[in-house]
Amino acid sequence: NRTDSEEEQLVASIQDRYAVVVGKFTSASGRAGLIGMDTTYDSETAVTQVLKLRAELAKLRETLTEERAIGKADALAEKIEYFCKKNDIIRP
Repeated sequence: NRTDSEEEQLVASIQDRYAVVVGKFTSASGRAGLIGMDTTYDSETAVTQVLKLRAELAKLRETLTEERAIGKADALAEKIEYFCKKNDIIRP
C-alpha cells in the first residue's frame, strides 16, 4: 500500500477543507429551510471559502507534476465547479 506523495497530500488538504465548507453550506441551507432563520452569513462565508479554495487549487494545479496528483486535482476542480454551478455561485 503506497503512501500519497507530497503533491497528492496538498490536493487532499484542499479536498478536506472543501468537504468541511460544503458541509457547512449544506447545513446552513438546511437550517434556513427548516426554521426560516437567516443563515445568509453562514452561506456567504461558505461561498467565500469555496471561491478561495478554487483559486488555491488552480494555483496548485499549475505546479503539479505527478499524474496521480493532477488527476486528483482535476477531479476536485470538477466537483468545485459543479458545486458553484448548482448553487449559482458566480465566478468573481
